[in-house]
Amino acid sequence: MTGIAIECGYYDDEGAASSAHRILLHFLAAEGLIDRPYVRSTPTVYEVFGDASGRGFEFVAENFRRVEAGEVFATKNGSVRRADEAFYPVLMSTYGYEERIGFMARRAAPVAE
Repeated sequence: MTGIAIECGYYDDEGAASSAHRILLHFLAAEGLIDRPYVRSTPTVYEVFGDASGRGFEFVAENFRRVEAGEVFATKNGSVRRADEAFYPVLMSTYGYEERIGFMARRAAPVAE
């Protein structure tokens, strides 16, 4: 599956929803799909390459901050999940999913205009 996700804040947060809506409108206008003023930016882009499966883990790293190989990124009742390889956590959460902690990503090249 191919797609783009924009992380703006916590689920069911009105401020996050408003930010996502504003970003989407700027994107659509910049691509010429709607007629309205827009501002371009140069966001950091991440490419998801896998997920961190598991149930009931506490996510102890920070989204979009590099986790080094061997570093602990989640804990559960005294056990830990360590990174097999370096990655950037994306949409990882203690409570966000039933069967996974979240997604592992690498930084991608900047988006060309």
